[in-house]
Parts: sequence; structure tokens; C-alpha cells
Amino acid sequence: MEILLASSSELKRSAVLAAYPGSVVHTFSGARGASFAQPIGYLDTVRGARRRLSDTLNVLEFDELGPHNSTYKYLGQPRPDLVIAIESGLIEVDNYWVDVAVVIQTKHRRPPELGYTKYNIIESTGVIVPIEYVRGVLSGRYSTWSEGDPRMDRKDPHKFLCGTSRKEFLTLALRNAQGDFPFCTKENEADLLKRRKALRQKLRLVFEN
Repeated sequence: MEILLASSSELKRSAVLAAYPGSVVHTFSGARGASFAQPIGYLDTVRGARRRLSDTLNVLEFDELGPHNSTYKYLGQPRPDLVIAIESGLIEVDNYWVDVAVVIQTKHRRPPELGYTKYNIIESTGVIVPIEYVRGVLSGRYSTWSEGDPRMDRKDPHKFLCGTSRKEFLTLALRNAQGDFPFCTKENEADLLKRRKALRQKLRLVFEN
């Protein structure tokens, strides 16, 4: 399987490889995420993931219609079977702030003129982030919560907080996102609000047990 990841992050790429063993994973560095380095709230995080996906798909469509886009020409790879976008953000659940990754995957539908018209969206397991790190972000002192403690690896702060690497969280979410692709790209704000409510309920159950 040929997979195009809407990021140049090596950690995200390794998670995709772990979730799809035997696949070839290409990265696209031109995909923009959320408006700020640290997305705040579920909707902002989802929008960041969708923006990454949209930027990457726009490159593919431009290449398909011609003339060749220089960025995609640089990739020099076959049209991917799957495009994946990942965005992590801070989500408030009751008295907790939780880091959650939103994963969006879309399949290449054939014939090519059908384009990428359906996608699957899923959230990772959440990691509780200390309130002082969150306050640092909200006050503008930190650009991301991973700056909250110098002992943390900025690219994998999860390992410091809970002993499980960010790669493992992403790999599990990517595996859970495999299967049917029922969601249309025209998913509206009301649907996203329902997903946010369901996610908060799920996280509450995790924290209470």
C-alpha cells in the first residue's frame, strides 16, 4: 500500500508504519496544521487535521489536472492509496486538560475522477496534561505544552508523563481508524459537536476507572 502522510514528522511516520506494516509511507511537508502551534479545543484540533488533509489533497488534485505541482513532482511517487492527517490538541474535560490526537484517513477511490470523497476520523486515547503546562500555553509563555518541563522530549512528552510513547498512542488510533470509511467530507459543525460530546463522555469513563 502507498500511503501519503500530511506531515514530515518522523514520529508520525513511524506510527503509520507500525499501524500499516509492509506499506510505503511518503511524507508531505507542505501541509499546514492548526492556526496556532498548540490547538486548543476539539473543534480547533479537528480543523487543523482537516487543513492538513486538504492541503495534501489539493496538491494531488493539482498534479492530476496539470500542470505538475513542483512539490508533488519532488515526491516522484505513485498516487497514494491512502492519505493520513494527524493533529494533536488540548481538550478540556471537566477539571482536566487532555492531549488528544485526531486522525483523519481518506482512501483513494478508483476510477481517479471520483477523487477522495470519503474519510474516516478517530481520536486517540487522551493523556492528562498538568494544569501548569496548560496555563503556560494559555498565557503565551509556552507555544506548546511540551515546553512545560525541560526534562520532557518536546516531540514525545507523553513518555515523560505516563510512560507510554506518543508513537504508541498514535499507532493504536491509526489501527482503530482502519476499516469502513463512512464519513462524507461535508461533515458539518453539528456533527463535529456531537463527536466532541461523545469524546468527552468516553474520556470521563477512562478517568473515572
